[in-house]
Amino acid sequence: MKILLLLILLLPGFNEDVEKIAISRPAQSRNNIKVGNYLESELKKIGLQVERQRFSSGTNIIGTLRGKKSDTIIIGCHYDSVRNTPGADDNASGCAMTLALSRKLKKTNHTIKFVFFDNEERGMIGSRYYAKNMKEKCIFMINFDMVGHLRIKSFVPSNTVFPGIFKKFPWAKQISFRQGAGPSDHAPFQRKGIPFVWIFTGTHNRYHRPSDTSNSLNYKGMEKIKEYAEALIIGIDGGKQVIDYNNLWTLEYKH
Repeated sequence: MKILLLLILLLPGFNEDVEKIAISRPAQSRNNIKVGNYLESELKKIGLQVERQRFSSGTNIIGTLRGKKSDTIIIGCHYDSVRNTPGADDNASGCAMTLALSRKLKKTNHTIKFVFFDNEERGMIGSRYYAKNMKEKCIFMINFDMVGHLRIKSFVPSNTVFPGIFKKFPWAKQISFRQGAGPSDHAPFQRKGIPFVWIFTGTHNRYHRPSDTSNSLNYKGMEKIKEYAEALIIGIDGGKQVIDYNNLWTLEYKH
């Protein structure tokens, strides 16, 4: 028990992960390979089965947590960046969030796949390849892309509705609904009719610029998002969240 507690205390936090990932890392570059190796190493540290899915212009990194059922929940993000930016928000923040959940989630009913997609910046190439070739039945997909700037008017596009989930989180009580969704790694899954939620805290003037650095992120906001996402995933996994397959929504954080 003491050893397990020590290991938990030694696990990196958001800022440590972001620091490791936030270097200019376009697909197939040396830095991109370096970051991919870091992600693989972190997934292996917590005992997940890890595989690399290679395609013509990149490599997806996949960590699998086996559940009681083979039906799968995919927790995804992209780990590449555009050139000449550290890409702290876009998308080291999403990678850090996915790593944090991979360390947190343990025994689950459904199999959980933590997928770090490559080459999103050139047209979601990694996620398109994954969705086209996946053999598992995916019941839900959550995509973290730019989650480091929680503030007024952050957006969560989704084709799902989760009654009651916001009651647990005071900061989310004033979320409202509007139609729409955006271009990110959830899109190939959306096209296959898979329910999804894209957690996205909005664009800003650091987007795709050298100023998108680790010291600009709202780490306290990321902790809130992690708690929200964990509750959402546990609810889906346990069948406690009702999914409305017939609506396409964007959730707007207004408070």
